Amino acid sequence: MCSRYQNGYLRCVQRKNGSWAWEFLWRENGPLGKKRRTVKVGSLDQFPTRELATKAVRGLKMCINAETHRRRHRPIQMLDLIDRFIQTELSPNTYWYSPATRIIYREFLELTPRKQRQGV
Repeated sequence: MCSRYQNGYLRCVQRKNGSWAWEFLWRENGPLGKKRRTVKVGSLDQFPTRELATKAVRGLKMCINAETHRRRHRPIQMLDLIDRFIQTELSPNTYWYSPATRIIYREFLELTPRKQRQGV
């Protein structure tokens, strides 16, 4: 099952001792199913507005969604990397390399036989 980005929910609740505090709620998928998680962000004195409490939660959101941002890729082969470099960096349209540098780089990369480049 694909995990989704968790925005969570920020709410202001009254605690058992009578004080008001900001809480952040989100769900986690675990081996036993979904679990609801809650963490106290801070008191209403610390964060008088919702905007300040939301800013305080940003780091927590990044930790919660760390797995969501990871993408599964296939390994990059050196041959693909060299071909991409030749297409983008050594094209005649690039201005950050001089024409002489582009020629030298291209010759250096094309000196290595394709079979040898593929194994690297």
